[in-house]
Amino acid sequence: MARTRKHVNIDEEIEKTEALVLKRKEMYDKAVEALKDLREKKEQANQEALLAAVANSKHSYEDIMAYIQSDPEDTDFE
Repeated sequence: MARTRKHVNIDEEIEKTEALVLKRKEMYDKAVEALKDLREKKEQANQEALLAAVANSKHSYEDIMAYIQSDPEDTDFE
């Protein structure tokens, strides 16, 4: 009879652990989604800042495009 009780306890522990795993997975999935949303917002803010900088720049569109498309080793930052 002792084996039956241990078996029941193990089944209960399995159920509790499965429930805990599901709960934590939901929390993990929500955290991953929040992180994804924050990264998208940051990227959008970076794009808006870049567009604003280009719009307010004294350089021409052609100059900016040439700089962006150039090799970083070929440019002089001094």
